[in-house]
Amino acid sequence: MPAASYVLNAIRWAESQLGSTAYRFRCLAFVEDCFEKGNSIEISGGSWANESAGMYGAGSGGEPDPGAFVFYGCFGTIDQTYRNWGHVGLCVVWKGEPRLGYREDGRLSRGGKPGTGPGMDQRPYCGWVPAGGILQGHQKR
Repeated sequence: MPAASYVLNAIRWAESQLGSTAYRFRCLAFVEDCFEKGNSIEISGGSWANESAGMYGAGSGGEPDPGAFVFYGCFGTIDQTYRNWGHVGLCVVWKGEPRLGYREDGRLSRGGKPGTGPGMDQRPYCGWVPAGGILQGHQKR
């Protein structure tokens, strides 16, 4: 299947989750599930967004494409551990148009830069990874 089909399916699945709180403080799980549940595949990344940004080789050049994982730094305490957990959203529309963002309160919303929840300190933009980079090595379920 072409990468564009995977992206379309991922975006459709993401939009079906608008208003859901099922992914509270689990931005990475959400964006991965967009591809996994939307396409019946398995992808592999890190345990948290900051780790995945490094594993996927997030870069900061140009505008992200639809389906890209867009990474930010995000420091805070989760389960009594303080660190840069990172933050990630799924790019749906780009070049100044609305994007589907993920907020750390677990709700999905349309807007620009994804927000974070209470006690989290969002840091600068870290870069993005195109869908093709996310899909490398994926397996069918």
